[in-house]
Amino acid sequence: MRVFRSWLLPASCLSFALLATVAGSTRDAWAANNPPGCNETGPILLLRELRDTDGMTLPGENGPGDTPVTGFKIEGETIYYESRLTYTGAPQCGYEGGTLCIDPPGATGCTDVTPVAGIPLLCSDPACSPSGVTSVKSKQLPYIVHIADAETAGSCTGQVRAFASYRNGTSHFTTDVFPVDADTPICNTVTTPTPTATTTHTPTPTATPTIVAPLHFQCYEAHHGPFAAITVTLLDAFGASTGTVGVPKRLCNPADKNDEDPNAPANPNHLAGYKLKESPAFKPRTGVVVTSQFGSVVVDVVKPEFLMVPSAKDLVNPPAPIVPTVDHFACYKVTRGAFRASGVKVDDQFGTLTLDLKKPVRLCVPTNKNGGGVIDPTNALLCYKVRPSPGSTKFTGVPQAFINNQFGADVISVFGARELCVPATLP
Repeated sequence: MRVFRSWLLPASCLSFALLATVAGSTRDAWAANNPPGCNETGPILLLRELRDTDGMTLPGENGPGDTPVTGFKIEGETIYYESRLTYTGAPQCGYEGGTLCIDPPGATGCTDVTPVAGIPLLCSDPACSPSGVTSVKSKQLPYIVHIADAETAGSCTGQVRAFASYRNGTSHFTTDVFPVDADTPICNTVTTPTPTATTTHTPTPTATPTIVAPLHFQCYEAHHGPFAAITVTLLDAFGASTGTVGVPKRLCNPADKNDEDPNAPANPNHLAGYKLKESPAFKPRTGVVVTSQFGSVVVDVVKPEFLMVPSAKDLVNPPAPIVPTVDHFACYKVTRGAFRASGVKVDDQFGTLTLDLKKPVRLCVPTNKNGGGVIDPTNALLCYKVRPSPGSTKFTGVPQAFINNQFGADVISVFGARELCVPATLP
């Protein structure tokens, strides 16, 4: 006996259905593809991971996760898995019903995440009858990240792995294609929130870096031609992100401020500042207390601007790479924090300047780039906008400076002094 798709029909339609059966045309009446002409079946199942960055669940959402996880996940953080069924258009046939489940890393097992209203008809072609929708999202499943849940074999070895499954959906290809199923895995690496120092990613053999006295840095505007963007993973005091690194815009020399560190200008650790964009989008922080030699200020941290990369520098020849004894820094634009100081003497490899310090414009925090570790997580930099003191000698720039760092050897032009970055600490 043939099993038919069940619909609620008025009496006149029921009479027509019975008549069609008597006439022997049941297959023609009920086995038409939906939409007409479709010739493939099989659900499209996607799986993604989300972070909760706004701290709340908005009406209509299936859960608190709001920002896709890119790059690594952090030990101990809560992420949210979410699956999505979708219709991709002809020749795909529509499908509906069934159940969704997500199996997170560990021994939890597959948890039902089917939407409360069930799986509607996924068939957004105008010819679908009845009409359907393009896609439907599952409920979200929270998971606390544990490196102990990592796979020990297979394509995701050393990574935590999750699965989404769709079962027992009904295809609209023909009435007897039942069920339709799908499985989708996802896996990513896990990092710890308190990384330890490791070997740096330089082209030459490296040594274990040691913590040295924090340096001041005098930063100058830099110009560069076309630059191919570089993607990095970052982990700092403000969280984890994936960074897109662009053209270098700063060169920062180790500096002696007010004759406090006469050896600083000879230090080989320079910083090259590259434009930085982060994903997920940075959530501003307000009321951050930062303490430096100039006292404590309260600033609002607005957005990332630069990635400061330890670099070798030479004005005559391309330098060999160095083993840095300073960290990478993610530098964020700050507002508030009113401050002024006049007649500050600064000595670096470009000479001696007398500068007036204006308000702080940037907070730079040590960052773990690409899992390379952090040398001194307690040492931040607070960068103050500078202007030449009235009547003092101005820096005229250099047409070319050779640099070498983990992004390779390069040449930049250097212009006016822009910021003095001084050692600082956060609460």
